[in-house]
Amino acid sequence: MCLKGIVYKNPKVCYTFGEYKKVEEFHMRKSLFALLLGVFLFLSMPGLSEPLKTGDRLYLGQWAGEDLTFSVIETEPGRALLLCDSAIGLAMYNEDNKDVTWEKSSLRAFLNGDFYASAFTSEEKAQILSTVLETPSSFGTEGGSPTTDYLFLLTPAEVERLLPTRWSRKVSPGPAVRTDASYSPVYDNTVTWWLRSPGVDQKHAAAVDFTGRIQSHGIKAMLGVRPALYLDTH
Repeated sequence: MCLKGIVYKNPKVCYTFGEYKKVEEFHMRKSLFALLLGVFLFLSMPGLSEPLKTGDRLYLGQWAGEDLTFSVIETEPGRALLLCDSAIGLAMYNEDNKDVTWEKSSLRAFLNGDFYASAFTSEEKAQILSTVLETPSSFGTEGGSPTTDYLFLLTPAEVERLLPTRWSRKVSPGPAVRTDASYSPVYDNTVTWWLRSPGVDQKHAAAVDFTGRIQSHGIKAMLGVRPALYLDTH
């Protein structure tokens, strides 16, 4: 994890932004000159005083032995919507092949249970907002009741609005995906990832396929999990 100040990390300079960690890319050698330049950049970095903006990337949490990074995809007063930069693993939308909505899905239970408990420190959890979510209908299927979640998946409408190009929707597999026996690498080393809205019926759910298209998949398919969350920016 990043510490306050300059930390060279493959070769990233990281600095704290409130209680969470902001990532900036710098390609510099670890020489005395680079260190002095890094200190100057750190002290003059606008992100230390400016609010988060769309496109910022943050270190937040750990999973499968690696730091997770999230991208800011939307901001509003007091909070920012973050989307994980990689798929944290492969999972079924629901473990039982029966009609289900996001509210009762095993994937929602995992994200707000084991994943939330294990992936984030107490300080990070204090920054993650509990949010009331509507899951709208999709593919002509009802989305179910509102939920209150710390972690969630995007809806097709959010993907179309916030990730408007197919290229911007493509996601790489995280370490837990790459080591999963059920994972088969596909073109461009990308994975299909779940959305929370239903598919053609309630035994299917929406997903973004490896080409960036939104499609309907059976709920027992093993697809990528790309968590989203609202971060407190007060």
